Amino acid sequence: MLLGPTEHHELSARYSWVDNDRNLNDDEITEATLNYAHYFFRHTMQLSFSASYLTLGVNAAGSSGFAVKAANTAADFLDDSAFPGLQGDNNYLAVVQFQWTF
Repeated sequence: MLLGPTEHHELSARYSWVDNDRNLNDDEITEATLNYAHYFFRHTMQLSFSASYLTLGVNAAGSSGFAVKAANTAADFLDDSAFPGLQGDNNYLAVVQFQWTF
């Protein structure tokens, strides 16, 4: 959504949910992002700020729980009782970015 009479400001939001394996519990990945961009000269030069919140289930690829389970080949990956106390990851991400297309 472009804001203002000159349309130099843009506000956007994004939400995604991914379940890589429907047969595996607690492997979902969710992401929510809010972004603000200011365009200095058309769309060739911009400064943007974004904030994201990511949640990875304990069995989601890329989570710390997944890494622990994958590294322990002696235990059954799908047996949650073999890995007591493992939880999913909650992450925050902030990005400031300047783009100049020439």
